[in-house]
Amino acid sequence: LLTLAPEETDEGILRTCRGLGEFYRADRVFLCQFEDVSQQLKISHEWAAVGVSPLQDSTTRKFPLLPQAVATLFEGAPSVVLAADGEMPPALEFLSGLLSLQAKQSLLLAMVYRGDRMSGLLGIQMTATANPWTPQRINTSELIANLFGSALARNELLHSLTYQAVHDQLTGLYNRHKLESFMDQEVARCTRYGSTFSLVIFDLDHFKSINDRFGHNEGDAVLAGVSALMKEGIRESEIAGRWGGEEFLIILPETTLDCALPVADRLRSSIESHRFSIPERVTISVGVAAFHPGDTPHEIIQRADAALYSAKESGRNCVKAAF
Repeated sequence: LLTLAPEETDEGILRTCRGLGEFYRADRVFLCQFEDVSQQLKISHEWAAVGVSPLQDSTTRKFPLLPQAVATLFEGAPSVVLAADGEMPPALEFLSGLLSLQAKQSLLLAMVYRGDRMSGLLGIQMTATANPWTPQRINTSELIANLFGSALARNELLHSLTYQAVHDQLTGLYNRHKLESFMDQEVARCTRYGSTFSLVIFDLDHFKSINDRFGHNEGDAVLAGVSALMKEGIRESEIAGRWGGEEFLIILPETTLDCALPVADRLRSSIESHRFSIPERVTISVGVAAFHPGDTPHEIIQRADAALYSAKESGRNCVKAAF
C-alpha cells in the first residue's frame, strides 16, 4: 500500500478493507475521512460481506463532526469498541442510523492519523456470539488504521510535489517547464493530424515601475490578479501558464490566428478595465502566432515574441499578430 502510485491508492485501500474483512469474517469494513476545508466526515471506502447491504449513498454524504470531538471519545486510546446493546456516543450518532447495529453485533473504530493530525476513522463491524475483539485483533486493526494514515499522507505528499513540479507557486498557473511540454505535444499533434493551434504571449506594461513604486507585495498581487482573469477568460481545453516574470502564455488548441486574435483582445480589455489594488490602470501588450506546418515549438514562440515586441513598439496595451 505504501509503494502504490497516487492513482492506485484508493483501489489499494479497498483491497485492504476486503482482505481485512474476509480475514476477520466481518460484516463490513469502512474508512471515514475528514475533509480538510469543511472538517466534515465522509465515508470514502467500504467493503461489505455478501448479504450485507452497503452504505449506498452514504459514501457521498458528509457529516458535520469535528476531529477534536471524535478524539475525545477515545480517551487517549487508539481505538474503541461499541456494542449494539451499548449507548452510541452523541458525536457518533450518525453511525447508529447508518449501521443499525443488531444484537450480537459490535463495531470497532480506530483513529487514522496523517502525521500528527487526526484525519479519519477505520470502522469494522462484526457479528459474533462471543466477544470477537481479542487484544491481537484490536492491535491488528490499529496497525491497519496506521497503515491507511501513512498511505494517505504519502499520497497527499506526492500530489503536492507533483502539483508544485508543474505549477507556478504565486499564480497557480502552469510553469514554464510544463508549458514547454504542452507545446511539444501540441506541435506533434498538429504535425500528425494536419490541424492547427495558436499561441498568445503577453507581458505587463511597465511592471518594473509597479514594483518600484508600490512594492513587490503589490506587484505579486497584480500578477495573481492577472492570472485569475486569465483563468476566467479561457475555455477548459485551453492552457494558461506563467512563462517567466511578468510574461504569460496561453495555448489555444484547434484555433486559427483569426479566431485567436479576439480571444487575446478580450483578455487585454478585461485586464485594462479591472480595478487592481494599486491606484492605477494595469495594461498588457500581446503577441499572437499560429502554428505553420513544419514549425518547431521554438519557431512559433519566436514569432509570438516578435509580435509581442511589435505591440510594445506600437505604444503598448494592444494586440499584434505574427503572420
